[in-house]
Amino acid sequence: MTYKMMTTITKRFILTILLAVLVSIEAGAVLKESTMQQTLSVLCEELSETHQEQKERAERFEKRNKQFQRSIGRDLELCNNIELMLYSQKEQNVFDLAYACGQATSLYNRVSRTHSFKRFEQQQDEQIMQYENLVRALTNIPDHQLKNSSMRATRDSCIFLAKFIESDIRKTRETMKDNHEQRKWVADKAKKLNDYALGMYERIRQSVFVNGGQNYFQMLDRIGYYWKISANDIAEKYTSSKKTNSEWRGPLIGFLFIFLAVYVIGALLLSWVILKYLVPRRFLSRSYYRTFLEKRSCIVICVAATVFAIATVIISNVTEQNFMAMATKLLSEYAWLIATITLSIIIRMSSDTVKSGIKLYVPVLIVGFIVFFFRIVFLPSTVVNLVFPVLLLICTIWQLVINRRHNTNVPQSDVFYSWISFIVMAVSCVIAWMGYTLMSVQVLIWWIMQLTLIQTITVIYDLMHSYENRFIPKDADVRKTWFYDAVYKMIIPIAATLSVGLSIYWAARVFDLTQWCEYIFRYKIVDQPGVIVLSLDRMLACVAFAFVFNYIIYLFIQGYQLWKQSRAEAKAISLYERENDVDADEDIDIQTVIDDDPNAKAKVKAASKAVTLSMNIIKYIGWGIYIYIVLVTLHVSRTGITFILTGLSTGIGFAMKDTLENLFYGLSLMNGRVKIGDVIECDGVRGKVSNINYQSTLVETIDGSVIAFLNSQLFTKNFKNMTRNHGYEMAKITVGVAYGSKIDQVRKMIIDRISGLDCYDPSKGVQVLFQNFGESSVDLLVVVWVRVASQVADIALIKENIYGVLSDNGIEIPFPQTDIHIHTPLPAK
Repeated sequence: MTYKMMTTITKRFILTILLAVLVSIEAGAVLKESTMQQTLSVLCEELSETHQEQKERAERFEKRNKQFQRSIGRDLELCNNIELMLYSQKEQNVFDLAYACGQATSLYNRVSRTHSFKRFEQQQDEQIMQYENLVRALTNIPDHQLKNSSMRATRDSCIFLAKFIESDIRKTRETMKDNHEQRKWVADKAKKLNDYALGMYERIRQSVFVNGGQNYFQMLDRIGYYWKISANDIAEKYTSSKKTNSEWRGPLIGFLFIFLAVYVIGALLLSWVILKYLVPRRFLSRSYYRTFLEKRSCIVICVAATVFAIATVIISNVTEQNFMAMATKLLSEYAWLIATITLSIIIRMSSDTVKSGIKLYVPVLIVGFIVFFFRIVFLPSTVVNLVFPVLLLICTIWQLVINRRHNTNVPQSDVFYSWISFIVMAVSCVIAWMGYTLMSVQVLIWWIMQLTLIQTITVIYDLMHSYENRFIPKDADVRKTWFYDAVYKMIIPIAATLSVGLSIYWAARVFDLTQWCEYIFRYKIVDQPGVIVLSLDRMLACVAFAFVFNYIIYLFIQGYQLWKQSRAEAKAISLYERENDVDADEDIDIQTVIDDDPNAKAKVKAASKAVTLSMNIIKYIGWGIYIYIVLVTLHVSRTGITFILTGLSTGIGFAMKDTLENLFYGLSLMNGRVKIGDVIECDGVRGKVSNINYQSTLVETIDGSVIAFLNSQLFTKNFKNMTRNHGYEMAKITVGVAYGSKIDQVRKMIIDRISGLDCYDPSKGVQVLFQNFGESSVDLLVVVWVRVASQVADIALIKENIYGVLSDNGIEIPFPQTDIHIHTPLPAK
């Protein structure tokens, strides 16, 4: 092998390795070029572009890294603050301790959501290896293979650029690794705080629901002692230090009350201005304006609560002061309660019952404000135990008095809610006097939140009902009512179902026990892996899915009925065009048919509203899918589901052989031989098909009785479908006229008289045929096509008209006569 050949092979080998490395990298890649010089030139250009892009990426990364450093610094500072706050709390101050535990849990939930660093590190290592291979491949190219200095300079530039890019990637990788370590360190610290907070949660739960304290009668025996302790706790908690200022005590709490008073007064004035000047009389009719004036006080309260809620939400999102953010957030929830209750009263109650309705909810609103106040100012537990039972007893008696006075002139739903409020307050009062004051607070908060959600759902329901009465016609189909149906059949029931869990969750937020509440909802009541897993959240999800599937099935059935109605309308239009010889180019709509035939609308509606086997199948399929989703949600083993379905299908197949046979025969009948509304005749029974279900076909006979034919029996019989083609059947009426009558004149009389009737098919006409020479008359046969649906009445009408025309024209209708001759024998001679 010659030196030239060796050189060529070595050159191709090195070029092949170089190309293989270059093609595999993400950026700076080249394709196979004709010469080495061209390959190096293209590679140098690509690496230059990659280098420029890398510099831009490095600048962006540097900015993001600075933001990350500031963020991690804030998280670390917050972590330290929460650590000091958590470890310094006194266990008897339940509100303070619960707030500190909630802050620790929230911090941990936020900082623990870190992105996976391993995948990023693996990608960076792959890129570093690629550029190392590229540098190695470029360095290993012998100098004698680089024909000129330009190629060597290009090669050196490629090496420099590749090393620079590799260095930037290494630097980015190391920085990301340091950031990851910092984030992990903060997350570990937050985890320790969260673990400590979970332990405190358990103590709070024990304090609220298990241990309790001394009952109130025992406290009354030593009222002076407890009063002194409460006064000391208030002085210690709310007295400001002269050396340091805290945003959680002293003047700031006083400022909160000033803020609250100013904003309430401002909201009331703003709502009064809005209702006084922006809703003038000319925008309302006389009746609406009179109602508006009678309800204006309640409307002012509703608008003021709404304005106040909006203002507090805005403040809670923009303020940097922790106490103010917490307080305004809780106040916005209380304002929401007032707004929903007053709005519900405005919508549902008449002008003379509005004041009574407001009075029903005043005691529970006062109790709610007291509880929210305790939570906002973090009132010491000693003060809560001393003050709250008495206040709750007063409000409970107040609620009882109001319920007895105003239970006759308000809606029954509000009376029911008010009595439920009284029962909850009475139970809470008993619990508080037994020493479980914080548990009574929890129960009251739950009912207040539940009542808020109930009133919200009630308002939505009433608004949708008013919308239906004003804008949705009674005969509107699903194309116009789908949104209303979605709210009424799906959204409102789901909201009502989830409101129980949501109100419990909100009540748990009072003591920042949301973590414990989530644990309760996710707790596996039944935990049998591979068999079934039951928990409260899964059961609520299954109930919500039921309403979703109920609405979906409803949509499918309504869509199917629309399709049937469109087919019935098309058939009615086609029949109308055929009967009236309408030109094919003329456009006929269903309203024209209804105007000419009043019975057409009823027939079309009856065809679309009839319950058919197809609708039942839609229900079975829909609920079958729902059951499968429920089984999957409850973690029932799919192998078990398959096994159960296989066993059930086998058993059902044998046990329900006849039922399944009737089901499939019913499908076959509907697809070709008969449908609802057809008039059939079978085994001497004549009637209209009123329903086809999975078992039998119901036929309503002429005399009003209903006969059920099994689908399998009807399928195997030869029955007549009288309305399958055009809805008419042939009627043969025999008429006898006297001998000597002129048949042509009689025929013309009969045809002319029947032609003036509308009870036959004019397209087929009327025929009068010579049938027979009778004993006393010439028998004629009148052939006419009458409507199947009114066959008896139509034939009777035609016979009556035949008799009338013959009688009017003096045509004798002979009838059998018998002459009796009485023979009297002569007397014997």
